[in-house]
Amino acid sequence: MAHRYLSAIIIGLWALYATACAGPDGPREPFPSGVLPSPSKQGTTLGIPMERQLGTKGAVRVRDTIFIAAQLSWDEHGNVTGDSTEAEMRQAYANVGKLLETQGAKWKDLVEETLFVTDMKSALAVAQKVKLEVFGESPTVASSIVQVSQLADPKAHVAIRAVANSIFLVVDPEVTRRSLRAVAAVDRVVA
Repeated sequence: MAHRYLSAIIIGLWALYATACAGPDGPREPFPSGVLPSPSKQGTTLGIPMERQLGTKGAVRVRDTIFIAAQLSWDEHGNVTGDSTEAEMRQAYANVGKLLETQGAKWKDLVEETLFVTDMKSALAVAQKVKLEVFGESPTVASSIVQVSQLADPKAHVAIRAVANSIFLVVDPEVTRRSLRAVAAVDRVVA
């Protein structure tokens, strides 16, 4: 029975400890050094010139979440491709898919997307069709579409930003070891 509520007990103990850590000069670091390390970040790019020029990553993974920067319909040389909103949308989704793949994720891991478009009417006319091609039937993705006056490349009409999450992306063995040691210590106290 004690194991059933172990997570709630641990969270409660950490919250109590954090509250007790306020000193006369204000709040202090609530957790001892090394207990909850800063998450490591892993970034990847499509290798296009704009990413190098801006010193940015196309995708960054922090623990089990992948943040994908707004992707235009870039080809491998960084040129905007597609002669229509529909074609640009397909290529932007293809770029999101490449970045998901480099981070070990799949389309089913996508939880949120934001489409930035310069022409709402033409985007709404094709968005559902393209999304069904990408996600299949009934995608479970929180989706927003926003009209903007211009994108990073003035020739572009569509950009797609996305967030993916998958428990299978947690691969930091040191964090796992520390977590297991903390649970074992609490188990000894509870037992």
